[in-house]
Amino acid sequence: MKKYLRITSFLFIAMLLTLFVTNPSEEAFLQKVAEDYGTMHHGLTLNTQQLAEMGESYYTSYMIMGVYTYQFGSITVSYLGVFGSFIKLGSNQRKQKEELRTV
Repeated sequence: MKKYLRITSFLFIAMLLTLFVTNPSEEAFLQKVAEDYGTMHHGLTLNTQQLAEMGESYYTSYMIMGVYTYQFGSITVSYLGVFGSFIKLGSNQRKQKEELRTV
């Protein structure tokens, strides 16, 4: 039983260290957004500096993973960063209300 606990503890600590080391950076996230942008807009390319100028990125670190969000106008896209890769959490586009003027 003690041996089983030792092996389980070692594997758990090794997995936590792996998650910590492979947590993607914010720069890698912006690169992923740029790639997705190019895919969606048929080959148009942006670099990370242009993305930073066009919109805002938010990064929340949980040490072993991160939640990344990029917002450009009414469009928001979110990813979970874990094991050196990104998993898309979702995206949405808010509809902006237009003011109608009566003359």
